[in-house]
Amino acid sequence: MKFSGHTNATYGYSTEEAIDLFVSLGFDGMDIGCNDLSGVTIETAVSRRREIAAYAQDKGLVISNLACYAGGEAGFTSLHPAVRRETMRQVQEHIRLAKDLDCKQVRVFPGRDTGEGIAEGERGFQLAVEAYQDLSRFAEEFDVTLLVENHPMTITVTAQQTVDLVKAVDRENVRILYDPSNLIVYAGEQDVESNFHIQKDYIAYVHMKDQLLLKDGRYADTVIGRGVIPWGNILRLLYEAGYEGFLAMEYQRGRQSTERLPDPDIGLKEGLAFLKGLLRTLEG
Repeated sequence: MKFSGHTNATYGYSTEEAIDLFVSLGFDGMDIGCNDLSGVTIETAVSRRREIAAYAQDKGLVISNLACYAGGEAGFTSLHPAVRRETMRQVQEHIRLAKDLDCKQVRVFPGRDTGEGIAEGERGFQLAVEAYQDLSRFAEEFDVTLLVENHPMTITVTAQQTVDLVKAVDRENVRILYDPSNLIVYAGEQDVESNFHIQKDYIAYVHMKDQLLLKDGRYADTVIGRGVIPWGNILRLLYEAGYEGFLAMEYQRGRQSTERLPDPDIGLKEGLAFLKGLLRTLEG
């Protein structure tokens, strides 16, 4: 297994500074959130994309995934064809961006699960299936895999919903981004082992973050290893399943350090040491 840092941790850093930080801490890759805060978007010039790709390659760092936010407000489940077409266009541009950055994977939102102007239930599901099928053919030309994440406020919140969509799309380059913290916090799915086995045959990427359970029942982000997400059990399941891909540490610090999330050079270092220690125990 290999570890990636995520640009959620490095707001305020240039892309090169983020790469340097991740390399210095011992990460193998970088997961880029494609937004203005990361400095990498579909508006980034091709020449700049190639600079970033070359810099990462020179430092020995793989750009392991692009987190595409297109369709976060409605997307492929919108009742409005113009919205779906624009979402499709934006995702295609992210696939082109991935190619220019020498990145092989793009996280794609399947669409919102409910709300005004949203096709709910079976109709929304079918719209998402058709969109992924079309996108998968487009992505195939660029050697890019599309990742469906079990993510809040989408039609793939739960483990079963996520695997149902991927199985319905039925394309080799559409796979699952497994986020066990999302399953616990947003889907209320506490049985990690059961939910892992539902998805395991389709997992191509993993997001990692940890949560504290506060006295009022809410969850709050913390450094990996300090919270309640059972990472020892999760890594064991991945290891026993033969998973050899990337695990990307989502360190959702925002712009400022907090008591629970210190600066990334502190919190990422601590979390990575914790995870590598767990992995050494499994391998030993």
